[in-house]
Amino acid sequence: MNKQNSSDIKKIPKNPFLFGLFATKPYKKFAVSAMIASFIATGVGRYTVVPFAKLTDAIAANPIDIQAIWFWAITYVVLVFINENFIWRSSGFAGMRWFTGAAYYMYQSLYEYLSLHSREY
Repeated sequence: MNKQNSSDIKKIPKNPFLFGLFATKPYKKFAVSAMIASFIATGVGRYTVVPFAKLTDAIAANPIDIQAIWFWAITYVVLVFINENFIWRSSGFAGMRWFTGAAYYMYQSLYEYLSLHSREY
């Protein structure tokens, strides 16, 4: 590592939580992306009950409104598809990059911290 990172290595926090934040710092864009995508996916998942309720109301209506049934059925399927296949997957991808990168950074930081000490340490 370069000298800037070596000076950072010497300042490794002793607290496990702070050490986790220390290791996350180089991967903060992935951490933030994973959290934002999780919040959005949870919100979209909670919202899918609305088109499902509208679909149920359209089916139960007298007379039956075929256009409303098709609209709400397609809306429900599209929302679920987008949520499961894009939003949650992007959250998983960003989280995977975050955790694997932070784990590697932890390992590398601790190894370099130990290797900077004398053999007697």
